[in-house]
Amino acid sequence: MNSPSGRPSLTIRRATLDDLPAIMRIEVISFPTPWPREMFECDLVPSADRLYLVAEIDGELVGYTGMWLFASEAHIGTLAVDAPYRRRGIGEILMLTLLSQAARFGARYAVLEYRISNEPAARLYRKLGFQLVRIRPGYYTDTREDAVEVSISDLNSAARIQALADLAKHWQRTHDYVLRIDI
Repeated sequence: MNSPSGRPSLTIRRATLDDLPAIMRIEVISFPTPWPREMFECDLVPSADRLYLVAEIDGELVGYTGMWLFASEAHIGTLAVDAPYRRRGIGEILMLTLLSQAARFGARYAVLEYRISNEPAARLYRKLGFQLVRIRPGYYTDTREDAVEVSISDLNSAARIQALADLAKHWQRTHDYVLRIDI
């Protein structure tokens, strides 16, 4: 179901428990040690201290991200895009939307970890303005791989909010989707 322009329709919206089967399918193919279903069941229940978003292309769920809010911190716990849709900007627009929502909810600081071997993640997070905090040796218990911890320390500053808005505008100009954000 393309838009009237003939371009695919990409919708970013809040995740619900109904999305769990599609999220789990993507989770299992995306990570060596997938999170358990029970964790997502808890996190997808509406709450003021967490937010999960999904991306749908023409009604098909193709990606998700989620964060927990603690005081003034947004801890981004997950980001995954279905294999056929990777490298098409889906992860970037999910993160831009999530970071904008975190700032809107009052978070001043955003933090996340990724596997040191995950160069695509490293490139995305640098592009979004994340800075290195530290390397966490042996963080991932499945492989003992190190984690890279990165953060944005000025998430709710006017300059950062404008930078994120500029990146979102650039994304819309350079990707062939009709974007709809429904949060």
